[in-house]
Amino acid sequence: MEKMRNVHIAQGLFDIQHSHFPRKDVFDKYLCDDSLTIKFRIRFRNSITYDESQANPDGASAISKQSIQEDFGKLLKVPKFSDVTVVVGDKEFPAHKNILSARCRVFAAMFDHDMKENKENVVKFDKEDPVIMAEVLHFIYTGNVRNVGKLATDLLAAADRYHLDALRFMCEETLIAKLSLENVGEILKLVDRYETTRLHKSAMTFLATYRSKFVATEDYDAIMESLSPALLLKVSKLLMQRP
Repeated sequence: MEKMRNVHIAQGLFDIQHSHFPRKDVFDKYLCDDSLTIKFRIRFRNSITYDESQANPDGASAISKQSIQEDFGKLLKVPKFSDVTVVVGDKEFPAHKNILSARCRVFAAMFDHDMKENKENVVKFDKEDPVIMAEVLHFIYTGNVRNVGKLATDLLAAADRYHLDALRFMCEETLIAKLSLENVGEILKLVDRYETTRLHKSAMTFLATYRSKFVATEDYDAIMESLSPALLLKVSKLLMQRP
């Protein structure tokens, strides 16, 4: 039996299709009892792999959403590509018809028809507060509100004027969180004036819970007198119910 020998045959990175892999006749002369033992020295290289199971689509979506919000917010600060100007008093806001129209049906109505605003590319609001308009435009572009905590009441009115349901929702949630005996009178006025389903329900629940304390407040009579007949009737019936 021929003694086994250590022979270096080839070196490289091989697979079945590798053109440099040794041919069969090369191995024949190294056979020992019709057997051949092949030893491999394998060297691994570092590589980067992507494991889909470790992916976080929610995180990626949140990052993408934040990026879009930031980018659209920048459009309000750069007048270079604007095609319409929103004027409130002496304050001018460069804006974009397509964004305003897509996000707000009030603006869409202005630009969809042969109106003065569409022809002159200027939209004027003589009675609007520049601070509130700045917040409204920021919301239209980004979907966020920066000062809803301080401006919830005014922004709720703006949401009603411009038919911005998502902004209305944010304002209602803020006011619901702050509902108290000290401000329930103002909240009832808002409920009376605007379409606020969630705020209306929360105010009624609050009055049902604190009816005796509400009736005992100094402003009780003034609050009740300020309500519309329909809301006055509803609140009166609620207060007359037994706990």
